[in-house]
Parts: sequence; C-alpha cells; structure tokens
Amino acid sequence: MSPLLVLEKQIQPLAHIIQASRAFAKPLDVSYDNEADVLYISFGKPKRAADSEAVSEHIVVRKDKAGRAIGYTVRNASEAL
Repeated sequence: MSPLLVLEKQIQPLAHIIQASRAFAKPLDVSYDNEADVLYISFGKPKRAADSEAVSEHIVVRKDKAGRAIGYTVRNASEAL
C-alpha cells in the first residue's frame, strides 16, 4: 500500500472529530497517554464528562450534563489510528 493511502486511512477516523470541533467553534485540546495508549481529544479546555457513549470499538464520545459532546477518548489509539 502506498504511503499516501496509509496516511489517508489513518486520518479518516478523525474526520468527524474535526467537523464536530468546527461546529462548536472551539479549539481542540489533544493529549496522549503513552502508557495506557489512549488519545484524549477535547473541544476547548478538558472537563469531566457527565456521560459517555461508545460509538465504535475504540472511540468513546464524552458528553456534558446536557448531552452535548465535549470530546472523544480513543482507546488503543496506536491500533485504532
């Protein structure tokens, strides 16, 4: 597989995250826990979630009390991306 196709495949799962960030008009805060292999993506300043929902094997949407997405957690990030 060409390097360009590999890159496209790796970026594709993040497309909806970028679109959601634009909808909220807030900067993304991204951090990675190398030991746990978890990628944290927050819309604006990270805050504690009131609820969460797994949307795929690796991706969990974190939500505030009103049910709005405030970020994503990507488990097994090195495998998922």
